[in-house]
Amino acid sequence: MNMFEYQASVIGDRRKRTAKTKNIQLKDMLTALQLNKNTFSNIV
Repeated sequence: MNMFEYQASVIGDRRKRTAKTKNIQLKDMLTALQLNKNTFSNIV
């Protein structure tokens, strides 16, 4: 795997863990980052 490859499931898990660790809802985190909920599904 080169540095530009990724697994969508790994990114999704990391995103969920980060939100949980910071005690914020995923939708609030995406809003703060100015992303919508479909952003990650569109890059897969």
